[in-house]
Amino acid sequence: MNLGDALKQLREELGLTQKDVAAAIGIKRTTYNSYENSKTVPKYDVMEKIAKFYELSLKNYSEEPKSHTLLTLNAPTVEYELPKPDKELSGLTSDEKLLIRYLRTLEGKKRADFLEEVKNEYLEFVLKNFENKE
Repeated sequence: MNLGDALKQLREELGLTQKDVAAAIGIKRTTYNSYENSKTVPKYDVMEKIAKFYELSLKNYSEEPKSHTLLTLNAPTVEYELPKPDKELSGLTSDEKLLIRYLRTLEGKKRADFLEEVKNEYLEFVLKNFENKE
């Protein structure tokens, strides 16, 4: 399986659109489309974001089409081994899956700020509903 096919299969298994994935990793949808259709290959920094988004290990990746390696090499020819679906994400809507995957890409202060904002929104929601029940 080539890189484009692997990216498409991963995205579809999660029930996401190209627009969803592109927005989560900070690129244009048309750019992501060109990766899935094997028209271009991602630069290393973009491939790192893609690998992190899909929770893949990135090994020996270069921008040369014949030398990409995601996860494990199965044989002398370059193949992509897809991860097993995340059991924690089964049963969630595509929006919920996207939110979790986006959260997993954040680090440091960005992650802390995002989580703080979500907590505050949730607390406001709970308080508003609690007040309405009284």
